[in-house]
Amino acid sequence: MKIYQRLSCLCIVLASLFVLNNCGLRPVYYSGDSKNDVREGLQHVRVETIEERAGQVLYTYLVSALAYNHNDQVTPKTMSLKVSLKETIESLGMKKDGTSSRERISLFASYSLIDLKSGRELASFKSRSTLNYNLVSQQFSILTAKEHNRKKALKTLSADILNRVSLYLKTEKGKVDPSAIDFNIND
Repeated sequence: MKIYQRLSCLCIVLASLFVLNNCGLRPVYYSGDSKNDVREGLQHVRVETIEERAGQVLYTYLVSALAYNHNDQVTPKTMSLKVSLKETIESLGMKKDGTSSRERISLFASYSLIDLKSGRELASFKSRSTLNYNLVSQQFSILTAKEHNRKKALKTLSADILNRVSLYLKTEKGKVDPSAIDFNIND
């Protein structure tokens, strides 16, 4: 009896692999043709400086993600990524004494991809990331939780920015409107 169960499981796995292989899903970062490789297209993007401390952290995440270069050659930059970042912190939940028990940190990024030759805006997007944390009695714990969640939200934003720019590059410079696709990831 166990042999039939194992064979049926194996058949299901093989059938699902066949179906998934032929469903049309393709990886974003590799097209099989090195001329259209999105990772190489991302090398041509220069990230402009972002204001404030959180902006500097986001800038670092973006630059390190865009720095992929398999042949150690300097790649000329043809596009510029301009990002503006806004951070809000709001109180959630009230204790009996009227103080807040939780806070929500929200980061909003609006960014645009600009052609450096013509100065024309190729695409513009908006992203957000929101995280919550508890407010405890120890001040150090609150500061640590706030900073940890801020960095986590910035990593989420950088991943979203890279996904949208990659999708733009993958769709042959905008045949599909990437701003219509919601990539927001919230914890």
